[in-house]
Amino acid sequence: MDPLPTSSMAGDRSRSREVAVLGGGVSGKAARRLLESEGWEVQVFDEHGGDRGNPVFQPAPGQFSFAVVSPGFPVNHAWRSAAGEVGLQLVGESAYASSLWKGSVICVTGTNGKTTLTRLIEEALHRNGENAFACGNIGRPFSDLCLGQTDREGWAVCEASSFQLYDWARVACDAGFWTNFDIDHLDWHPDLADYFSAKWKMVEAGNPVLAGPSVLRWAGEFGREIPGNLIAVEEGVTVDAAEIGVFGGKPWSELFSLIHRWWSMTGRDEKVLLDAAGDFELSPHRMETVRVRNGVSFINDSKATNPHAALAAVGGVRGPVHWIGGGSWKGEDLASFAGLLAERISSADTFGSTGEELAEILRREGCQSRFHPELREAFVAAVSHAQPGSTVLLSPGFASFDQFSGYADRGEAFCNLVKCLNQPAR
Repeated sequence: MDPLPTSSMAGDRSRSREVAVLGGGVSGKAARRLLESEGWEVQVFDEHGGDRGNPVFQPAPGQFSFAVVSPGFPVNHAWRSAAGEVGLQLVGESAYASSLWKGSVICVTGTNGKTTLTRLIEEALHRNGENAFACGNIGRPFSDLCLGQTDREGWAVCEASSFQLYDWARVACDAGFWTNFDIDHLDWHPDLADYFSAKWKMVEAGNPVLAGPSVLRWAGEFGREIPGNLIAVEEGVTVDAAEIGVFGGKPWSELFSLIHRWWSMTGRDEKVLLDAAGDFELSPHRMETVRVRNGVSFINDSKATNPHAALAAVGGVRGPVHWIGGGSWKGEDLASFAGLLAERISSADTFGSTGEELAEILRREGCQSRFHPELREAFVAAVSHAQPGSTVLLSPGFASFDQFSGYADRGEAFCNLVKCLNQPAR
C-alpha cells in the first residue's frame, strides 16, 4: 500500500484535493475536522444519510486522493469493494492521525483489557512528569487529539481495536502492548486468522511489542515465527499485591505485568508505577461492586462483551457465582464457552438472542441454568437462588445490541435493578 498521504499533498495540483470519509459517526467527524485543518476538501458518506453524510458512495476513478474509513465498516462491506474497484486507498482514522503526530506513540491492543491498560499507562506517565494522552478506541479519536494538541507532542496512548489496525498499513509506534488473544469479532472479520492478522500488524512493523502468553500460543497456532521484537511477558511481578490495588488479582494482574516489564525496560521509577496502580479505579461497568445485600455481592461487569472476558471475571470472584449472561452473537463457539463456564459457576440465568441455546448447553454440562427473554427476569431468578457469601455477577460474554444501545446501557439497567431491591442493605 502507498505511504500515508501528507498535508503537502493537499496543494499538489497533479492529484485530487478531495478526500472521502466513510462514516459520519464520532471518528468520521473527527477525521473530517483534522483533514480540513490540513487543507483537504472533504466529502462524508454515511449509510444513514441526513446530517451524517451522503448515503450513496460510488467513487469514480481519480475522484478522491484517498479515503478515511471508520472502524464500523467490516471487511465485506460493499463500500470497501467500491473503493477497491477504482483503486482508492483506504486509510483508518487512527492511522491518518498518527502520521501527523510529532511525539511518541504507544499502541495497546488485545481481545480484553485494552481500555484498562491504556488508562493505566496514561496515568503512570502523567505521574512520571510526562505528557500523555489516551485516544483511539477508548473514546477520544486520535484525530481529535491532534487537533487539541497544536504542538502534537508528548505520548499518544492509542487503544487500537482490530478494526482500527486493519486499515493501518504500517503501525509505527514506540511501544506496543498486546494484552491477550481469543475468539471474538467474527461478525466483522471473515475468520479468526484475519482477526489475528490485523493485530499482528503491530509486530510486523518491527515495533517492540510486549505480549501476554495467549498471544504467543495463538501465534504458534497460525504458524507465525516469533521475531525478536515480540517480547513475551509471563504474569507475575515481585511486588506486594496490596500495593497495586485492583492489579493485585486476576485478570488485572496480567495487565500490570505488561506495563511493569516496559516500565523497567525503559528505566523509569518503579514507585511511580506502583502508586499509579494502587490508586487506580476501574472504569464503570467493569467488575463494579454495585451493592452487598444480605451477604450477597452484586457485581456489574457489563463491559465483558466476549466469552474470554466473562471467564476471566468469573475466575476473579471468590465463592459461589450466580452468573447472568447472554446477548448478541459475534461468531463465538458457544459449546466451548459453556463447557468452561459450567466448571466455574453455581448457576446461570441467561437472556438475549444467545440465551436460550446457551442455557441448554449449560444444562447438558450439568450446570443449573434457566433462560429468560429479558435481563430483568434473569436478574430476579438469580437473586432468588443467591445465598449469603455468594455473588450475582452480570458478565454477559456477548455484545449488547440485541436488547440495549450498548454495554453501558445494559450495565445501567443491571445497576438499577440492584438498587431497587426492596430490602435494606447490610
